[in-house]
Amino acid sequence: MTTMQHRIALLEKYGFTVGDRDARLNARYPGNYMVVEANAADIGDYELPTEDGANGPWCIVGDDLEAIVVEAHQYLLDMGDAHNGIEAEWARISELPAEALPPRQNYSLYPAPALG
Repeated sequence: MTTMQHRIALLEKYGFTVGDRDARLNARYPGNYMVVEANAADIGDYELPTEDGANGPWCIVGDDLEAIVVEAHQYLLDMGDAHNGIEAEWARISELPAEALPPRQNYSLYPAPALG
């Protein structure tokens, strides 16, 4: 069964950060959570704050964590050729039982949200 944890595992494998909102990213938009195509070290490469994705890393923010994870996951899958092997990696990850997923990794800037 594919869960939000499976989607997050794939996003984090490809360097995305998922978790509580960094108010410096997409400052023009409200929301308590974010998914950003960057890790802690990469975010410092941008001039902060960013108003939207046009002047910073790809980022989605909102109050519905599951909805933004689903949207970011689809964005990553749609990138296809930019990340060689993503379809195969998604097939592998989506078959794993939840307890076999890799530990969370890219939420070091902000606390990891509880996952249900």
